[in-house]
Amino acid sequence: MILLHVITAICYAVALRRSIFFWLAAGLHIIGIGIHQWQALRFDVGMSLSLFMLITALVAWRRIRPASRAVLLVLMALSSLAPMLFYTPKAPSLAPVTVAHVLLAMLAYAFAATTMLQWLDLRLAERARRQLSSAGTVPLLTMEKNCFCTLAQAFALLSLTLVSGVAFGDGFPPAHKTLFAVLTWVTFGGLLVGRHYLGWRGRTAQIWLATGFMFFVLSYFGTYFVLQVLLEKS
Repeated sequence: MILLHVITAICYAVALRRSIFFWLAAGLHIIGIGIHQWQALRFDVGMSLSLFMLITALVAWRRIRPASRAVLLVLMALSSLAPMLFYTPKAPSLAPVTVAHVLLAMLAYAFAATTMLQWLDLRLAERARRQLSSAGTVPLLTMEKNCFCTLAQAFALLSLTLVSGVAFGDGFPPAHKTLFAVLTWVTFGGLLVGRHYLGWRGRTAQIWLATGFMFFVLSYFGTYFVLQVLLEKS
């Protein structure tokens, strides 16, 4: 298994030069996660991080430009090693309904992460346009529209995640995760409302988007890391 993780990370690194290797790396990544989950449906912090980044990559790959793909590939190479680096043997096994809820949450957050990458694309494109002094070089308005479209999809999926969590329970003890998930939902919803009715864009939209994504990190991986890594080692 260690060898498979290492080969996957290498393929992601090679994909920085030849993008075709991304699909090979993603396939190996899926196989590695499948092997980990074969005996029990468990989501420790390493597995959660690795699976989240895999879903994010599959969602984002066709939606972002080469500059952001490079950032994503570096993160993918690191995350493919996460199940090995952050393995926690005491992580609980989950019921199938809870697994479905967790996967829905990861899909929602993958769209949120894709929005952040698209926003990075937009900022880089704006900088490039200023340097080239060409108004028609990059379709900035189209990029901005696509960014908010992805955010709306993330908001819809996050809404379903919160509903499924209330209906079935997510099987995890910490209330902090739910609190920060609600804050994420409120922030993203507020940004979409502000965008539609008040025309928010630029720095205002950037602050709201970054705040919502920070709440996401705290809601999911922050809670996992504290409970399954720091507290387990203390």
